[in-house]
Amino acid sequence: MIRIHALNVGQGDCAIIEHAESRLTVVDINRSSQMDWATLMDVVKAWNPRQFNGERFLYAYGAIDYKTLLKRSGYTVRITDPIPYIKALINKNGHARHGLRFISSRPDITYFSGLWALNRDIGIASAWVPPWVNNQTPGKSEPILGKDQEFYAFLSHGTWPDISLESPSSGGRIESSDAYDIQVISPQPSAGGSSSTRDGDALPSCVLIIRYGKSKMILGNNASKEIWSRIVSDCPDDIKNTSILKASHHGQARGFHMDAVKLMKPEYTILNLGIKEISPLTTPYARICPHAVNTRHAGSMIFEMDRLGHVHLITGDKPNP
Repeated sequence: MIRIHALNVGQGDCAIIEHAESRLTVVDINRSSQMDWATLMDVVKAWNPRQFNGERFLYAYGAIDYKTLLKRSGYTVRITDPIPYIKALINKNGHARHGLRFISSRPDITYFSGLWALNRDIGIASAWVPPWVNNQTPGKSEPILGKDQEFYAFLSHGTWPDISLESPSSGGRIESSDAYDIQVISPQPSAGGSSSTRDGDALPSCVLIIRYGKSKMILGNNASKEIWSRIVSDCPDDIKNTSILKASHHGQARGFHMDAVKLMKPEYTILNLGIKEISPLTTPYARICPHAVNTRHAGSMIFEMDRLGHVHLITGDKPNP
């Protein structure tokens, strides 16, 4: 049995995999205490539609602060700080303190904010950052976050004491054993590493598959429709019959690819959208997936997958950081 924690972080993303052998894998990290502007406005509009225009105006001009805006909108879902959350997991379940692997899906500052603290406070044993970004400066136009960006740059160039730097083997696998299989299916290392898209997002983003027996989880990260088209064309069997899908672009329309989702047929689809109700009118995933769940609405979630292909959403069993 393995557990997947889909955290509701302020911006970017963070997923934690609890392996059966007392190991943890962290895919991306973000310690923002606030949502980004676009998501915040979506949340306020969904929770307080009648006063949305006025509240947006007051917040934009500094008349009310972030906490007041959310309180007046009736939104109470807590943002999770990954560092104390992971510490609580270690204390509760006895995971090896230095058995943590970090996987970067994307060289964007909102996807590795808190990386330095993760190593300082908990300890990273091994890390994988895509080798095709070695010659790029991490991030786009976001503010430089000092140690996080410097640390990420060292990892991306394959140098840091006491951390094993991993790369996919032939076939695009980060780990492959009888128990687990972690595979990169986009971009393929042999393809020169470019996954630039036509939607204005030129940063590479990895699509990952985590297999455990007959169970399978796909992390879409920031894959565009163009990337999913290539996956459907080049390796459709890899994505068939998925237990859990972490939707691309948090579930936004620009990451939705009908043919790919139909192939995956996920039992659970994890969204991170500023919407209050999940329905075919609010997200296309609800038209195909039996269970579409939203961390912006329900908060951080825990899933269990066993070797037989069964998956369960666990409630009431979160660590208490």
